[in-house]
Amino acid sequence: MPVSTAAIRGFGFVAAFSEFFGGVAMIVGFAFRPAMMLLTITMTVAACMHLGKGEGVLGASHALENALFFFALLFNRSGALTAFDKK
Repeated sequence: MPVSTAAIRGFGFVAAFSEFFGGVAMIVGFAFRPAMMLLTITMTVAACMHLGKGEGVLGASHALENALFFFALLFNRSGALTAFDKK
């Protein structure tokens, strides 16, 4: 079943949004866990796209590494150097 151009653009916008604002959230420390969840999903979809194109694990390795990194950060706090640290 073919996918419409609007759906592809919509998914691309969601991926770009989660990558940019997820990176900002990771640096600042605001909404850290939801941002890591969105980035994990985005990188998993990217890895699946690479694997679906037949590029193999070598082609999907960067996306897989990032997905595992963001998944590990999902279980970690934002850290001591956050903009919203209460002292």
